[in-house]
Amino acid sequence: MNEYARGWVGNYGYGDAYLILKYRLNSQNQAGGYSNVTRQLVLYLPEWISWTSGYFTINGGGRNNLGTYYGAGEHVLWESTENFYHDSNGYCNVSMSAYIHTTFGIDGSVSGSFSLPRINRLANLTSSANLNLEGKNTKHQLTFSNPGNLWIQLEYIWNGSIGIVKKVGQVSSCTVTFTQEELQKLYKLSNYTLRVVTHSNGNYTNYIGWNDHNGSINRYGIVHITVDGVRKVAVPYYGKNGKWNIACAYFGKDKNWKKGR
Repeated sequence: MNEYARGWVGNYGYGDAYLILKYRLNSQNQAGGYSNVTRQLVLYLPEWISWTSGYFTINGGGRNNLGTYYGAGEHVLWESTENFYHDSNGYCNVSMSAYIHTTFGIDGSVSGSFSLPRINRLANLTSSANLNLEGKNTKHQLTFSNPGNLWIQLEYIWNGSIGIVKKVGQVSSCTVTFTQEELQKLYKLSNYTLRVVTHSNGNYTNYIGWNDHNGSINRYGIVHITVDGVRKVAVPYYGKNGKWNIACAYFGKDKNWKKGR
């Protein structure tokens, strides 16, 4: 057990008596975001002692009766094993206070706190956020660090608003595809922010936090036209099943087909 606080509660000829707070970290659950910890309240006595009655309290709670005789050394008055949940950044600080009173004169309090090792649960992007647009063949291949094996939601953001949302699950890598409507939005951009949002459940309702990454867009398969003397990017379309779909334009050069850019 690790001692993290000690309070003087009396002296009766043979030395000082102390009320001591201790803890032990038993385990950490990264997916659940909590630590399992055992805490103790310990009374240290330099020599044996007896009294008519006595009690102690934890965190200002109800009274817990003491025995009437204790030998020299340490005595565990209270012990509890609990799960302590870390915040969205992975940190957890635990505080505790205790008070003791006896008819012999052992009387006093102790308080203290301890910090648990950080549990990092946020997923983060480990590949480039840049996106190559190639019409219907557009695919965004991404890799992540996902230490808690939690659920990842991707948000493509521009002009301060979320434009596209993709829920990709408990993954370390994925390939994102886009609808025609989403591609139409992306072809108008040159850069955006890719937000990697971490949730603790598959319904994506228990939000934990996010990491943002700036990405640029390379548009392939496009053509340029001149309107009123201004050269502009034009995205070709083709008709299929009564719908217009974004096409990827190719041109011939040196007997090879190359994507327009």
